Amino acid sequence: MSNIIQNANIERADSFNTRSTSGTVEDVMERLEFGSFQVGLTFACGLTFMSDAVQINLMSFLSLVLSHIWNLSSSTTASLSATVFFGMFIGSLVWGVVADKIGRRTACIAISACITVVSVGTSTARNVTEIKVWLLLMGISISGFVIPFDLLAEFSPNKGRAARLLTLNYFWALGSLCVPLFAYLTIGADYSSWRRLVLMCAIPCFVSLIMGWKFAKESPRWLMENGRPDEAKQVLKEVEEYNKISHNNLMITHDFAFVVDSTGNSSGYSPDYPSSGNPFLDLVSPKYRQTTLKLWAIWFCKSFTYYGNVLLTAKLHHVVVEGEGTGFDFFKVMLAASSEIFATTFLIFLASRYGRVPIGQTAYSSAGALLFLFCVTESVIFGVAARFAIVMAVNITWVHTPELYGTEIRSTGHSTCSAVSRIGALLSPFAVYRFPPIVVGMLFFMSASLAGHLTSFLPETKGRSMGETDGGSDPAQVLEGKVIEVRRMKEKGDSTTNAHTLFRSCSSPPAYPITALANRTSPRISLH
Repeated sequence: MSNIIQNANIERADSFNTRSTSGTVEDVMERLEFGSFQVGLTFACGLTFMSDAVQINLMSFLSLVLSHIWNLSSSTTASLSATVFFGMFIGSLVWGVVADKIGRRTACIAISACITVVSVGTSTARNVTEIKVWLLLMGISISGFVIPFDLLAEFSPNKGRAARLLTLNYFWALGSLCVPLFAYLTIGADYSSWRRLVLMCAIPCFVSLIMGWKFAKESPRWLMENGRPDEAKQVLKEVEEYNKISHNNLMITHDFAFVVDSTGNSSGYSPDYPSSGNPFLDLVSPKYRQTTLKLWAIWFCKSFTYYGNVLLTAKLHHVVVEGEGTGFDFFKVMLAASSEIFATTFLIFLASRYGRVPIGQTAYSSAGALLFLFCVTESVIFGVAARFAIVMAVNITWVHTPELYGTEIRSTGHSTCSAVSRIGALLSPFAVYRFPPIVVGMLFFMSASLAGHLTSFLPETKGRSMGETDGGSDPAQVLEGKVIEVRRMKEKGDSTTNAHTLFRSCSSPPAYPITALANRTSPRISLH
């Protein structure tokens, strides 16, 4: 043990003050900062987000158009939307595993390609059976929109990461606006040109495929996690060139786990809670179980509450015009919808100043109270305020979730949360349309309050490295500090037994993720 401590490389604290820069991928990414490369990547990931929004909004519009053209019953029309949601549930479980197994970039390109092909294929449907097949495939394809979000997160430095991820919501809003614009340009009074609408909506998908191929790079974190340091080196070098940042000696290392037994002897290397090889089992392993269960509940509640708010807005602002039948108070509906843009902008301002936990807890609690008041009073003020609050809560949860998982299962964890959220989305219409307003208000109040309460128990991630949340602190930093303390003790002539005691004091669990503790230079690669 003492020999290992003597040989441990603890130069990082000193080397960071020099022009020669070394450390983990996390350290290197912090020094490369947010530059031209990340701007291009944001645009590429944003276009994928936009194409997903286009297709989701198109599916809602298309079900009504086909109902008119093919004279579908209400149950058949509803089954079209249900088919999309079912496909999204399946896809959410698939794409996360794919991204964790074959890489973020490859998964992003595959998602864009699938959306483009399926979008074109949808325009060829001749009957209900064919359209359902294409809608199922579309649901599977568009459910992968969490992957570009995770890719951008893994390329973003800690400082300002939340604000940059939140900018993707503007692309989503733009995609939502494209569908009515395209419909205005292509759809006639008899809806017969719906195929042209579908083809036009495939254009953003194709553009996102081209931009993703050009600008997206594989995540260096994922490459290092999968034992491909040479490729990680090449990616970081390209990022360095894009951002016009130069270092005399820019190097990266991997993270190792160093085990110390109860006698103070080293037992070699092993990963912190070794992977089972099955990402779904890893999600409920001791390392992630509590976080996963809380996130699943939060994502269920946030979708149940958000979609409930959207449906409530339409239901409570549905009016009867004498002599003209029924309709909507479009001003109030649009006012509530536009509040989402302002909520995102305000959240970007808050995210740089406050943590994920206090923002999420406050936003969810406020949304629950405002939704209850909206149901009771039907006031447009409470409706808009409730939408504002729930959008803030939803968006901060989107940012928080990938930060809570390690690189090895980040996309799987995020995608399973998305799958669970589909269940909440499917149940919200039953609550809105089956119960009186006061009961609906109580349901959404309890749902949002539960999400806020659970959020308060999640680790804070503001300003921290991706995935470094175990126990609320980074074990690697704790133990590296212990190594430094051991070195100082040895310089003072203290016994190694005391040094062993220091390590055993933080030996729960006994596997410690230490940043190259035993061998800081293995593997070590230089970009110059």
